[in-house]
Amino acid sequence: MTIGRLRAVLFAVATAATAGNAPGLAVALVKDDKLAWTEGVGIADVENDVPVRPDSVFRIASISKPITATAVMQLVQKTLVRLDDPIQRYVASFPEKAGAPLTVRHLLSHTSGVRHYKDGEFDHKESYDSLERAFAIFKDDPLLFPPGEKYSYSTYGYNLLAGIVERVAGVSFEQYLDQHVWAPAEMADTRLEHPQEIVKHRVRHYVRSDGAGLQNAPYADLSIKWAGGGMISTAADLARFHIALNKGQLLEAKTLSEMYTATTLNDGSKSSYGL
Repeated sequence: MTIGRLRAVLFAVATAATAGNAPGLAVALVKDDKLAWTEGVGIADVENDVPVRPDSVFRIASISKPITATAVMQLVQKTLVRLDDPIQRYVASFPEKAGAPLTVRHLLSHTSGVRHYKDGEFDHKESYDSLERAFAIFKDDPLLFPPGEKYSYSTYGYNLLAGIVERVAGVSFEQYLDQHVWAPAEMADTRLEHPQEIVKHRVRHYVRSDGAGLQNAPYADLSIKWAGGGMISTAADLARFHIALNKGQLLEAKTLSEMYTATTLNDGSKSSYGL
């Protein structure tokens, strides 16, 4: 299929999506490890009738996690972090828990037993000026199960991974990402979300509720979960992230392969998630 035909198909799919539940979206196409095309469809700001642009900036939610994981694995690759070390080796403020040691590998693979959100935490409104303060929300809670026993998705576990990056690299999590992930991948429009900052072409956020249709989303401060769900980016930048991984610009091929390998649980079975 030609690039022109692919563009037409993707544009048709995007248009259909905006006719359904999405006010707007952006699409990017990669071919042969090159950004071949990007386009915006629909509305970025419904109240002011602002269209989505190719460079519109969206919350990328849990797509933040593979970016964080890439940062951690860079440090693993340099032997500055070991996957099977207890996390207290790097984040001393996180207390040891009953049962098996909680390791870096457990956090990356969502087999740590660290809990996910409780009711009301997804749209948390308080701002956190440090990872240590964000840890306080969950650090004293018991694990859901012994580490490695099973898979259980945890955004908070990724907060601890950001703490590992800061402790080992000696710079803030955001500085590390900017220097070692976003800049090498040419992701100029990607950052942690700071609600007070002026961000060109940032889209508004919406929810749908039964009977009420489209509504403005509740306010949320994402500093509670920067590493696991608090980044903003463009479709093109996420395509560049893929390209940089695929071309070995961020990680060695063997490291990337390890990340893509399903995790082995304590009983020898395989999880559905890698690193």
